[in-house]
Amino acid sequence: MRPFILTISLLLMGPWALGQDPISLTLRPISECVIALREAGETNTIYAIRTQKGIVVIDAGLSCETMREIRKRVAAHFKTERFAYLILTHEHTDHYLGDRAFQDVPIISHTNAPALMRSDLNEAGVKGFQARLHAFIAGQRAKLDALPKDSPESVRVRSSLASGERELRGFSPEQLAIPANLTFTDRLSLDMGDLTLNLIFFGRAQSQSDIFIHVPEERMLFTGDVFFDRVWLPFLTREKVLDVPRGIQVLHELLDGDRPPHLVLPAHGEDAWDRGKLALWRDYIVKAWEGAKRARQEGLGLDAFLAGFPLDPSITYVTRQGISEQKLQDFHRTTLTRYWKQVELGAEALPGTR
Repeated sequence: MRPFILTISLLLMGPWALGQDPISLTLRPISECVIALREAGETNTIYAIRTQKGIVVIDAGLSCETMREIRKRVAAHFKTERFAYLILTHEHTDHYLGDRAFQDVPIISHTNAPALMRSDLNEAGVKGFQARLHAFIAGQRAKLDALPKDSPESVRVRSSLASGERELRGFSPEQLAIPANLTFTDRLSLDMGDLTLNLIFFGRAQSQSDIFIHVPEERMLFTGDVFFDRVWLPFLTREKVLDVPRGIQVLHELLDGDRPPHLVLPAHGEDAWDRGKLALWRDYIVKAWEGAKRARQEGLGLDAFLAGFPLDPSITYVTRQGISEQKLQDFHRTTLTRYWKQVELGAEALPGTR
């Protein structure tokens, strides 16, 4: 049983979670053909792209009920019910549990994802999710009972409770998620008439199936759960085996190509990056990886490597955005340690390897 992805979306509640509707959604235009949608009380961001060949949706939220409502809102906004694809940026549950709302279109992921999804969705996996959700719901109900009826906190807890109950219903047979049914190993280019969607395997970093979606005509790049700089820092080292050289290659190609992205869009929150910020983090990754390789070549132990590779001042800007200095130092040390160990493994993996 892999980690249960609930806390990112249900437990990080903010004052914007005050909607009274059963499913309260916000819709934010990014461009004429790209919109972002969020459910009140959630951090997940769902993107929809209108193309000549139909709408492409990126990621599938936390519950089938929520995604069905999102589908209605997207269709109303773009004035068409023609959907072409659902793309899953990776195999974590908070990005695919509502995908049955799009069972009538191809569901795309990296080739590593479907088996991992099936392991979550077998009988034992479903029972585990249900048990955790029952515990979460019971805790929220107890919290609600202790709050004044009309207080802002009680409204937030009710929103969180409703989300948890919808997610629990999402494990019923008629709503249960389905594994992706169209996969790729290295790259997949979708010709959508007026737009091209280039799907690129970033390599193993924060999951085993991290992909980016580049839309060159819109100069946009969708990066899933890899790059953040508020609340979280980039998830570069969550997997046991990392594809660091591949990730660097992908970033070089995107940033130094003919039509580099001007807007970098994550799968949680609303903080888009520009090309410069992505380049800054690309450079940090390159320096850390090259430093780890050089340390190994010189026979340096881990402690000596860490002592001789201080934090790059270019990324300390995150401390002005709510990231503590201690959290940043811990991130830096973890990244260096994992890269140093990865060099020892010698796993410069080929595309799609597990």
